[in-house]
Amino acid sequence: MIGVTQSDYQEWKHHPVSKVFRKYLEDYRAEIRKEILSQWEAGSLVAEVDKEARGRVLQLTDILDLEFSAIQQFYQHNEEEADNGASSRREDT
Repeated sequence: MIGVTQSDYQEWKHHPVSKVFRKYLEDYRAEIRKEILSQWEAGSLVAEVDKEARGRVLQLTDILDLEFSAIQQFYQHNEEEADNGASSRREDT
């Protein structure tokens, strides 16, 4: 898989720049939640804005919670599909 190991991924997660980036994502997610809560409390929350904010919060959570094994499985699955597609094309010829 793309030349990155579990150890590399853990090292990256603990790098100072990565820590700042992850802190930003956490703070940004908290800011979205705070803004939506303020709109809800004021009675001015619009359904479309709520849905968009909810999607953003979920995406940020997915990124923050991303484990190396999920990345590995994603690429393994894609490689297997590519291999199956290549073998299917050979069988068709």
